[in-house]
Amino acid sequence: MRELILEPEIFNLMPDGAHSIERDVYENLAATGGLNGFPFEGWFVDAGTPKSFIEASQACISAGSFSSGSVDRGSWFGEGSTNKGEVVSSTIGFGACIEEGSVFATQLFWRDPEIGPNCHIEGCLIGMRARVSRRVLT
Repeated sequence: MRELILEPEIFNLMPDGAHSIERDVYENLAATGGLNGFPFEGWFVDAGTPKSFIEASQACISAGSFSSGSVDRGSWFGEGSTNKGEVVSSTIGFGACIEEGSVFATQLFWRDPEIGPNCHIEGCLIGMRARVSRRVLT
């Protein structure tokens, strides 16, 4: 999630329809000296795709960035989550319920999903309060 502070005139520079503010607006502003910023110490990941969002989540796990929950086998588990399956390199949201026989790798689950038994899912984002039935394969 990011926050942008933009002058109202910036919206006049945006093309109609879907676009990339970085490529369609910022590059032109930078070229004309109209883009400002401030020094930043830390790290930033532009997580604009499901793949990059999962990678950013993995970077947070590796860096120990979570202030709650627990880490096990390269996965972060939010408070109140239960895991009866096999989870590797994933981010499991608060209150998640993963049933027996389910296998996950490089996942990101939002808050309160229910994952049925014997699901094998890899490289997906599972939404908030999603319900995944038994024996789902990706």
